Amino acid sequence: KKGESRFEKALLLAPREKTVLKQLGGLLLRMEKSDKAGELLKKAHRFYPEEGEFCGLLAEAFARLGKEEKAGEYYQKAIKYQPEEEKYYLGLINISRGGKKFYLKALRSRPGDSQVALKMGELLGRKKLYSAQVEVYEELVKSEPGNSGFRALLGESLYAQGRLKEAKKEFLRVLEAERENVGVLNRLGEIAVRSGALEEGEKYYQKALSYSPARKKVLLNLGELYLKKGNLKKALKIFQRAFEYYPEDAVFSGKLGLSYLKLKDYHKAAEHYKEAIKKARGLEKKDYYLGLGDVYFAEKNYSRAEKAYQKAVEIDPGDIESILKLAELYGHNKAFSRAEKLYRGVLKKHPKNLKVREILAEVLYSQGRMEEAERE
Repeated sequence: KKGESRFEKALLLAPREKTVLKQLGGLLLRMEKSDKAGELLKKAHRFYPEEGEFCGLLAEAFARLGKEEKAGEYYQKAIKYQPEEEKYYLGLINISRGGKKFYLKALRSRPGDSQVALKMGELLGRKKLYSAQVEVYEELVKSEPGNSGFRALLGESLYAQGRLKEAKKEFLRVLEAERENVGVLNRLGEIAVRSGALEEGEKYYQKALSYSPARKKVLLNLGELYLKKGNLKKALKIFQRAFEYYPEDAVFSGKLGLSYLKLKDYHKAAEHYKEAIKKARGLEKKDYYLGLGDVYFAEKNYSRAEKAYQKAVEIDPGDIESILKLAELYGHNKAFSRAEKLYRGVLKKHPKNLKVREILAEVLYSQGRMEEAERE
């Protein structure tokens, strides 16, 4: 209140002082005096009609007063004068509810201004508002149908929504113009795999690698596809190739560990998992300790497996997979009370996890605790 009083006194001496008008307008909004802020900012806007910040503050005042049409109008003006300011785009997004799509109105009022559309699309994606993002990118594609970059953005947005057929259609259109677009080939491969068309996915990945042999994401995807198909030697070959390109990358050391584990070469599997653990940082280490535990479990070296699984739980105490693997090991070693404690801990946090409840019932049954097993 003291600040408000002092700013008002300053305006009596200099009614058009821009800095004071901005500071008082912002202060009144923070004090939730939206009516008073609106009147002050209307006056400021008359003094400085092309000042983006006054347009934005006035838009915020209108939005708080529930006057969304006016807010939309002034956010658009703010974007016109300060197109780099994210807060005005976010303001438009925030008032776009109940079927009122102010973000689209803003684009249609500025035909041909791709900068605004791209910024709006980026922010909608950041907020995971993919349906709205699709609409924005559709406007872009309509404005420039031959722009492959815009069409690729539309494809990505559709993909993020799980609209795979529509995404594929857009990516294929991009490919017509840019047949060596490795990112698009990779995405088409991912769409094929998610749709169950593994052979088609493999062809897209191979095509992508023919243009860019060291593309990390494609190598990873193709290797994982071979693992999924059970082509273990092919998977190993791809991950070895990737490892040559990226020797310091923990991911490919881990994938080599997994490939050797599936091929039952436990010595090499353990070597690569240990290497991955050294390279990895933070929570990522957990996955490689789990892999190492799986190697020791397969070798029936249960004491080492227990240590590896315990390490994974230490790194990420809330990770269900790590806890279940450790509990499974305890159950296998007939350490039922320790297994039970872990299973009950998971169920305390996730009481609707029927799989864990079923396993707990089996553990209780194994101990002859029939009534408790039946309850579970």
